[in-house]
Amino acid sequence: MFIRTAKTTDSNDMAELFMRVCQVSLSPYLPEGFLKRFDFEIQKAKYAERAVDPNWIQIVAVENGKVIGFVAAKDNDAEPLSYRKQIRSMYVDPDWQRQNIGSLLFEVLTDMLKLQGPVSMMLWCIKANTVACSFYEKHGGKRIENVAPPLEYSEMPHVIYAWGG
Repeated sequence: MFIRTAKTTDSNDMAELFMRVCQVSLSPYLPEGFLKRFDFEIQKAKYAERAVDPNWIQIVAVENGKVIGFVAAKDNDAEPLSYRKQIRSMYVDPDWQRQNIGSLLFEVLTDMLKLQGPVSMMLWCIKANTVACSFYEKHGGKRIENVAPPLEYSEMPHVIYAWGG
């Protein structure tokens, strides 16, 4: 397994992985019918566009030529929060979870952000997803509650995890 910056050619694997994680790992936390909003081709195009967008950092974990995990971050637009970057995606294939892949992806992202100055990042996490919450707490995330989430997250309670300031 190796970790590298995502390429446009990874977009198919990334979209497949996103859809699989939603169906297998996230479905217990999502409202009825929520997954029907996600179209594979739209997800694929989104990841391809992000791979060439200088405002995005996308890092993939690859095993035998297949993406098995990824993390993606961009400039933060979650007002009024003052963190420089926002992690928008962090997924590991269910068959590869609990094998340190998420930790490696998180460390590589953090190391890349350190090159730009002190780490200042945040993410939204589904509050009921205790596995993800525990992961972010283990990695030093400060839990922030009672902040209204963006409209796209408003159907389920979320918390913020933040690093730096």
